Amino acid sequence: MRCLFINHTNDFFGAERVLLKVMEASRLRPADVLVVEPSYRKEDAFGAAVHQAGYALLRLCYKNLGGSLIRSLLVLLYNIPAVIRLCRLVKREGITCIWSNTSLCCLGIVVAKLTGVKHVWHIHEPAEKEHDYVPALKIVYQRLFRYGTNTVVFVTRTQQSRWEELYPALRGRSRVLYTPADQYERHRLKEKVCRFGYLGSWSKRKNIPTLITAFEQVHQLFPSTELLLAENIGEDAALIYQMVNGLPDASSVQITPVKKVQPFYDRIDVLVLPSYSETWGLAAVEAMQQGIATIVTQQTALREIAEDGIHIRYIDPYDGKSLLTAMKDLCDETYRNDMAQRAWERMKEIDFSGQFVKQIQKLI
Repeated sequence: MRCLFINHTNDFFGAERVLLKVMEASRLRPADVLVVEPSYRKEDAFGAAVHQAGYALLRLCYKNLGGSLIRSLLVLLYNIPAVIRLCRLVKREGITCIWSNTSLCCLGIVVAKLTGVKHVWHIHEPAEKEHDYVPALKIVYQRLFRYGTNTVVFVTRTQQSRWEELYPALRGRSRVLYTPADQYERHRLKEKVCRFGYLGSWSKRKNIPTLITAFEQVHQLFPSTELLLAENIGEDAALIYQMVNGLPDASSVQITPVKKVQPFYDRIDVLVLPSYSETWGLAAVEAMQQGIATIVTQQTALREIAEDGIHIRYIDPYDGKSLLTAMKDLCDETYRNDMAQRAWERMKEIDFSGQFVKQIQKLI
């Protein structure tokens, strides 16, 4: 059994870290795993993680589908050389399964149809048009979803229901695979500050400017508070740097490179994910599992496992006051520690690790 894993980006955050978990859970020998990523960016955090794990990596020129019909059609044409090369590779290397990461990456399903091998499509995104995740090629998607040996995997039941509502072809062809968090032992140093942290991409949908604005007001009320932002790139990068540099106390916000997530978690007291939507929010799961108080958008399927005000704080991403209130409340050390403890107990109660490994092995 040999598997080809196709990623959609060179970044190494939520969906990319999940893909690496899938490879590890497959229990395949490194020699039976081949990973493909796009070659459009010099920075290659994902590739570095793949090499560190001992897997072979191939970089190809291909792009992801976009929200417009014209762009998507151009992408399909642009990807033809990569499709041809991968078809040859699948035959030559005896690949038996192709695993594609995210709905935007259609390369794998096309190669699978042309070569007749099994395909697994791991979709992380919410099926919401306003987030540009459902391309205009709806008829094409419907046909791709109907491919005989294709299985679509979703992150949560809420996400699965919404996608099946928009794409009836998915009914009976999809399943839910809850992603477990890595097991970390936290080593938080006792400090006289309450430090908020954000870990994720700097795209517009992550709503980081609202976080910076809310933190500025929190810091005025509680001068010992700090904000730690994991450095990244994205369409909001210039705005984020501009907002941070323009703060009355710019030193209260630190932007730091993150090569490994554990040192980041060790430095924070509260994780904040104010995104307009989070299908799951792997960072939130990891934080709660370590006993870190967490604030996350109410547009998340974490509602399936964590209760507002008990294990986590949900906020309205379109209402800055909602985030501000949650952050001010969690400046109270007793309240913060109690919620963090309940979150840790809840995550220990519903550990997904065992089922994750079993389901991955069945799929591949």
